[in-house]
Amino acid sequence: MNGNVTLHFFDDAHLGNPELRAQMQKIRAVENEEYTQTYNRVTAAQRARVTVVNASGECLVGQSAAVKDALSASKSDAQIVRKFHGLTEDLLGANRVSAILELLWGLEDVKNVTAIPLDFVVD
Repeated sequence: MNGNVTLHFFDDAHLGNPELRAQMQKIRAVENEEYTQTYNRVTAAQRARVTVVNASGECLVGQSAAVKDALSASKSDAQIVRKFHGLTEDLLGANRVSAILELLWGLEDVKNVTAIPLDFVVD
């Protein structure tokens, strides 16, 4: 695994896992208003802090800031294509996704965009 959370983590096998469900009951999410403000800026920063209290009562804290793949970071065409394929290919198939991408990259030449949503319908 490369450390990235993908859609495959949200399938029934993962979400229905009893061990995961038990861990989820131990999680409490709390908004950090400072982090929310930095996210809402024009140049957003994704920040998070995780605090873990283990069985012996020890408190462990980790923080993260925006990374190279953050939402606000500039993306190359190749990165956009890779992400689009990763998010859609399992449902639509590689050939269909490639055709949609070709259409979207040439969007300025499309005469009628009303048919585009139909390309995303899952059979």
